[in-house]
Amino acid sequence: MRQVNLLQQLIRFKSITPTDDGCLKFLKQLLQNIGFKCHLIEFQEADLEPVQNLYARLGKKGINFCFAGHVDVVLPGKESEWQVLPFSGDEVDGCIYGRGAVDMKGALTAFIEAVRRGMDKSIINQENSISLLLTADEEGIAINGTKKMLPWLEARNEKIDVCIIGEPTSTNCVGDTIKIGARGSITLTIKVIGKQGHVAYHQLAQNPIPILANIIKELKSTSLDNGNLYFQPSNLEFTNLSVGNEAENVIPGSAKVRCNIRFGNMHTATSLATKIEEICEKYTNNFDLKWHSSGEAFITNYERLAPIVAGAVKEVANIDSKINTLGGTSDARFLTKYCPTVEVGLLNKTAHQINENVSLEDLEILTEIYIKILQKYGIFK
Repeated sequence: MRQVNLLQQLIRFKSITPTDDGCLKFLKQLLQNIGFKCHLIEFQEADLEPVQNLYARLGKKGINFCFAGHVDVVLPGKESEWQVLPFSGDEVDGCIYGRGAVDMKGALTAFIEAVRRGMDKSIINQENSISLLLTADEEGIAINGTKKMLPWLEARNEKIDVCIIGEPTSTNCVGDTIKIGARGSITLTIKVIGKQGHVAYHQLAQNPIPILANIIKELKSTSLDNGNLYFQPSNLEFTNLSVGNEAENVIPGSAKVRCNIRFGNMHTATSLATKIEEICEKYTNNFDLKWHSSGEAFITNYERLAPIVAGAVKEVANIDSKINTLGGTSDARFLTKYCPTVEVGLLNKTAHQINENVSLEDLEILTEIYIKILQKYGIFK
């Protein structure tokens, strides 16, 4: 199968964020060979590593139907725990294993194969266009990828009319979930400052640990909201707790905790940071709060596109898709400002995990779903 061979080739590029390891140059050549006009663009900011991005377009007029995604992947973890080497792309029992198999080189492969089949059957509507917008800066801080490519395209009067993102949205069956937005994300670090001292003379010190413990208890017991039509209730999780004190007879001078909140559109990152600060102030005035946000909660302009995608899934897989905003954030937060955007892709159960893999059956189903979407949108005849 053509898309299987392509997926194996893509997995073998060790494209760990923010490098693409030559993957986008390879895709540029492949897409040029089948008729796309391609632009390989590099962006760099401050002391960060340069990031490669690829925009490829087939056709010059009509509706520009774009597939957006990323070739960068997260670290594989311990190679010894993998069934096969994480960048081998080996097939085992009808599944392709490797980092990026589902997140999201598999979906990229399926879309390219969908276009190839359209060309093979001469069913591409020459009155419209097909494009791909690919980056190597999605799994990281995402500032030199899609975020910068979109203004670059706009400055050249290159308009994207509609966009599918191939993130692994599915839970049990390919296509069972279509994402129309995402929760926001804010990471906060709270440092409570006390006074270091000898445990035998505790009255001369101030222990920050009980103070921080009270803050943690209230943060975890506080309900941020009850959710709404589009978003599940916002959730706070602690991700790190540190004191940095190895001495058994010393009261530490400070204690620190880190947490992350995934939140709906009833909040902003700033409003949540203010709320956390107010809770800290109940217990101490001697604290330091730092925070950053990777994105606000958003809903895409999905009203026309999502039903088309759901209809395609129904015809190909005979399942009814759920439309929601679950899961992590993606480059949809940038694309939705420019055009209608939805996410639909492979199963997410092994994404970012040891032994990430996709079955050949699922890869074929997603390819057929993409073909049907292109037909329903008038890109294929």
